[in-house]
Amino acid sequence: MTASSTPARPSWLDRALNGVAAGLLAVTLALSFLQVVARYVLEVSTPWSEEIARLAFVWAVFLGAAIGIRRDLHTRVDFLFVRLPDRLAAVVLAGMDLLLAGMACVMVGYGMLLVVSTRLDFSTSLGYPRNWFYLPVPVSGALMLLFLAPKLAGRLLAASRARGAP
Repeated sequence: MTASSTPARPSWLDRALNGVAAGLLAVTLALSFLQVVARYVLEVSTPWSEEIARLAFVWAVFLGAAIGIRRDLHTRVDFLFVRLPDRLAAVVLAGMDLLLAGMACVMVGYGMLLVVSTRLDFSTSLGYPRNWFYLPVPVSGALMLLFLAPKLAGRLLAASRARGAP
């Protein structure tokens, strides 16, 4: 990862995504704790807490995946890249970004189909639309595309300027 691959100062979108994801994880943790205490200490069932905790966790996971794209945190074999010529390493990274962008497009397209197809299905405990569980898929895919576009352009530019034969 190069210094230019992440912004020097987080943008408002970065701060918002980080805050929302952290808040959702905090909600998940708090509701899961409440659920355990209610079930084993108070001996009452709280099905609403399970549904909200699950919904918050799903959103946190998909937003976290988009944040990972933004920060270039996804897994790759770094020891390979240090041995490659600069140009080839940039081409391989650009290829990986293209694969991620393809997957993000699939997430947006099929995620929206899933959201639309489940719009009439409602939660049993709280009555909210179940497609709220599927909405993070296209939202995360769109954010990934937003974050991948400048990275891909920069890597392609770096590949064209770098030394070393592919």
